[in-house]
Amino acid sequence: MQTTVKLINVFIPENGLHLLVRIKIARKYHYLIIDTGASESVLDVTLPRYLFSSAKVNNQVQAYGIQSEGIKIKISYLKSLQIGSLQLKNVSFHLVDLSQIKELYSSLTNFKISGLIGSDFLNKYKATISYKTNQLILRY
Repeated sequence: MQTTVKLINVFIPENGLHLLVRIKIARKYHYLIIDTGASESVLDVTLPRYLFSSAKVNNQVQAYGIQSEGIKIKISYLKSLQIGSLQLKNVSFHLVDLSQIKELYSSLTNFKISGLIGSDFLNKYKATISYKTNQLILRY
């Protein structure tokens, strides 16, 4: 089976094209950045706790960005997530402070960013990004 989801193109001056996808968490829509260079999918640490079934700090795991030092990561399990027709339960995400990314997007666009979909998720669902049709295809 597969689901096809429309992608949103966002042009950031001096940063180029960014791709967003709209997902649903607990009956509310959220926007996530598709980040093929991120090894793990992350959500903003400020999302309400009731959305998660559990969370734990993993002192063994650290995240590194291009210009950042390592930070400790909190691993959480999102109770439910819908992307296209794909409905998932207890999806693992890392919780991190995305305030800088959220500030950048809010200053340049009308989108409020809640997280990033990384290559862990994209690989698990054998994702294809079609720039021609502007779609994300997930297979499950």
